[in-house]
Parts: sequence; C-alpha cells; structure tokens
Amino acid sequence: MKIELYRYSDTNEYTKGAMIVDGVFECFTLEDPERLEKIDGETAIPKGTYPIALRTEDSPMNQTYADKFEGRHKGMLWLLNVPMFTWVYIHIGNYLRDTDGCILTGNRHGGGEAFVGDSTNAYITLYDKVVAAIEAGETVTIEIKRGADYLAREHGR
Repeated sequence: MKIELYRYSDTNEYTKGAMIVDGVFECFTLEDPERLEKIDGETAIPKGTYPIALRTEDSPMNQTYADKFEGRHKGMLWLLNVPMFTWVYIHIGNYLRDTDGCILTGNRHGGGEAFVGDSTNAYITLYDKVVAAIEAGETVTIEIKRGADYLAREHGR
C-alpha cells in the first residue's frame, strides 16, 4: 500500500495536506509547520518516504485508542525511521494543539484555520485499510511531499 501526503498549504503556524491511498483521495491532514530547526512537538516531520507499522507496545496513547476503539484497535499507525523524530503517528485530532509533531486526519479543513473536522471517521476509514494491508503482509509506506496545487488539479477542491 502506498500512501502519499501532499502538503499543499503551510504557514508559520500549521501545514495542511491531502492524503492519497493507492492513487485515491483518502482524507485531509493537519500537521505542525515545517521548520529548519526541529522544535519538539511543534515541527512537521521531514519530507521523505517512511514505512508504517503497528506499534503495539504498551503506552498511554495505545491504551487510550484500545479503550476508544475496543475490538478494532490493533496498534498505533507508526511512521518508522523518521530522522530526528521518535513515536510519530497518524492519529485523531482536530486542532494544531493535538498534533504533537504527528499527522492528524480529517474529512474537512476549516478554511484558513488550523483545523480538520470529522477526524475520527477519517481515521477509522484509513486505519482499517492500513491494518488490512499490514495483516495481508503488504508493505505500507507513506511518502510526504510538496503539492501546492494538488487538490485544485486532481480533485477540484
């Protein structure tokens, strides 16, 4: 499974993107801004391609998701080998304060605001696809790249 994240709008405060799974639009994303120097919990991860695995080790976040999605949760969507970063996830959240250096999913953006809406539903849809691919033995990767005109060109948004 190939996931592409096109970062198409960024400011000094946030980065918005579109997530594409195997060539099909999946959801919107919200991240911290890209920075030349990393600030813990306040910097988007570097552009590049990273494997995704399920992090099943006991952690507060993993337990929260296990409780919230009882029977469905099989581990956090974990981006591996991110330079200078650890424990980078794709997860639920609506506002920049929820990112902590990770990628938030949503079915809509909040105009010019640092916001994604309907995050839980977007996450569940993506999560189920990624888990099914991993369980089927597929390699799952995410490629993060710049794509300022991606939505206008491909999706008329």
